[in-house]
Amino acid sequence: VGLSSRKNLCVHPTVSQKDTGQEIDSACKDMTATWLRDIEDLGDKPRGEGCGCRFYEKWQNDKETAEIPQGVYTLREMKQWGNSN
Repeated sequence: VGLSSRKNLCVHPTVSQKDTGQEIDSACKDMTATWLRDIEDLGDKPRGEGCGCRFYEKWQNDKETAEIPQGVYTLREMKQWGNSN
């Protein structure tokens, strides 16, 4: 189990480039808010392909079956794993 902030683990190419943790938190919350995700469901695009976050949507869909190999990882390694999975 690892605990970290969005600033350290965000893999979204635009959001992760923000300057401060507060900016990253705000952008992430704006992209993953329930009301926004519900609006996307009303459109013709799958979730995460409109203004949401495709990384978050993939995690939501796969979280029951996704497995991180056992081990000890740095934050950089976790971001790399998140980017590739």
